[in-house]
Amino acid sequence: MRFAPRFFVRGAFMDSRERFYAAINHREPDRVPHIALLYQQLVDGLNAELEGADYRDHYGEDIRLIGVDYPEYQTIKFKDNIFPLPSKKALEKARCEIDSVKERGLVSCNTYIPGIFEHFKAFTDDEFALYHMMAEPKEAKVFIGRIADWLCRLFELYAKTGYDICFNGDDIGTQNSTIMGMHSYREFYKQNHKKLLDSIKSANPEAVAAFHCCGHMHTILPEWIEIGVDMVHSVQPEANDLKYLKSEFGDKIAFWGALGLQSEMYYLSIGQMDEAMRECINTMAPGGGFVAGTSNYVTGEVPLEKIKLMYEAIKKYGIYPSLGTTR
Repeated sequence: MRFAPRFFVRGAFMDSRERFYAAINHREPDRVPHIALLYQQLVDGLNAELEGADYRDHYGEDIRLIGVDYPEYQTIKFKDNIFPLPSKKALEKARCEIDSVKERGLVSCNTYIPGIFEHFKAFTDDEFALYHMMAEPKEAKVFIGRIADWLCRLFELYAKTGYDICFNGDDIGTQNSTIMGMHSYREFYKQNHKKLLDSIKSANPEAVAAFHCCGHMHTILPEWIEIGVDMVHSVQPEANDLKYLKSEFGDKIAFWGALGLQSEMYYLSIGQMDEAMRECINTMAPGGGFVAGTSNYVTGEVPLEKIKLMYEAIKKYGIYPSLGTTR
């Protein structure tokens, strides 16, 4: 097992930390661990219905996202080589929240920070970021390396602060392919991603390295498995064959997400959505290695009834060993 073993009796009730670490070690816990990513409008709506109670506690979410508050992040100036890092005060505040979450038996994760490619696009533009690899490869590598060095320093601080999950990644997938060929990925990004992962693991060997990638990921997964990614998010069913991902890579990497927004939560009826989520859990959960969740942030167009249905589907169908059946 990759992470420190947590001993448990199968079928016995587990706390969220035991549940998560069993899953990440590709063992079957008592039930599928889960977390949804919701826009604030939906969070407020759920909490209002619960008369101010925390919807995450009510619906049994296992992971808590904890941000590091440092306004300097908004003042990054790529061309001036200004890459700020959070203050000791900001990190200490996050550490206190992390400790509180762990004391409650929950799992801590940083709020998502865009990755190397995403920052390169943000500092320039999409076309420039892709074109520059071909037109000015040496210059592109310098730009990309500077961003990677900054993110390495940032995530080293995050790992030392005590996050259970260090959450980064890059949007390299489109709806049916990757945005760049694997030869370009290997030349410009792969070693920088590995350097980022190494900085996390050196600072905290027990940190789970989670990488985000919207869209199609069949091609990129072998690359990420090779460099040591522990868990991949978002696993969009609209852009991937979930059965293929699970059968081909399910023993090598953990999956987080897979409950589709486009194909399920936006467009399906309540009855259709329930069945789609049952099928998703049935596909992804056997043998562990699965954290159920929305395949990206859910926006305010989704009715609260569908959010609640998602939680109910996970509760109904995510129980080991009788996955996919209602108890």
